[in-house]
Amino acid sequence: MVAVHPDRPRLVHNFCSLPRFRKGAQITISTFGARYYFRSFIMGWQKTFTLDRRAKGCHLITDDVLSQIRPGLQDVQVGMLFLFVKHTSCALTINENWDPDVRRDMDMALDSVVPESLNWRHTDEGPDDSVSHTKSSLVGSTVSMPITNGALNLGTWQGIYLTEFRHLAHTRTVVATILIRVPILCVLLESFE
Repeated sequence: MVAVHPDRPRLVHNFCSLPRFRKGAQITISTFGARYYFRSFIMGWQKTFTLDRRAKGCHLITDDVLSQIRPGLQDVQVGMLFLFVKHTSCALTINENWDPDVRRDMDMALDSVVPESLNWRHTDEGPDDSVSHTKSSLVGSTVSMPITNGALNLGTWQGIYLTEFRHLAHTRTVVATILIRVPILCVLLESFE
């Protein structure tokens, strides 16, 4: 360890490096008046985009999302993608992307769990108004997934879905946020004059 004297000024320089870094790992090395240590911080990338109008149902949007976030994925070795839809009458989910029957089954199941035939009070925008809000609460407005080596780390048959609950097609706004932990090699130089 380098002795720090309160009456002597310190010079601090940060030199960036990106080695492999384990959460909780703390490395401190001291040599010839300099102390080296790692600090990490969270870096983020964010983009807001709109999805084309879609009718009621479950719609596979993985390719739409990838086309919007490709610049943010570059050079990300390990990170997380968070998607948030800014509406209360649709939702986001991850499910099987190969068989289109899965989409129809999801729509059918949600219709049976939250039927339009109930005596809904909030119908200002039509009979599907409160139904859509309720389904949105059940499915959720966010999804998150890992990023590995610049690509979404989804399972073989997994895809990202927009579940649209309104009968009339609407454009939908989505916020994509990519977060990564970045380790920084810091060098603390001691100046003794």
